Amino acid sequence: MPIIPVKFKLPFILWGLLFRMSGLINKQARTDMAETKRKVAAVLDRAISESEDDLLIVSHGGIMKFMRKELIKRGFKGPRFDIAVNGKLYLFEKQ
Repeated sequence: MPIIPVKFKLPFILWGLLFRMSGLINKQARTDMAETKRKVAAVLDRAISESEDDLLIVSHGGIMKFMRKELIKRGFKGPRFDIAVNGKLYLFEKQ
């Protein structure tokens, strides 16, 4: 996340914009995002390989964006979302 020395709350949409921009500007942020993507892939590798049937993964909304992209790459089908709704179940099925 971008580090901004402010003492007031920013609107959610502004945080999202700053987060996206930090990936373009800040080398450390790009490295952190790449590491997060690798960790998501590793978690999915392990979860899928150890699961014999259905699987439930509970995650932070920000991580769900990375997880959705990785699941789509692996041949799963599921809903699109820009911002994950808190407490909503998103079902991805292997095709």
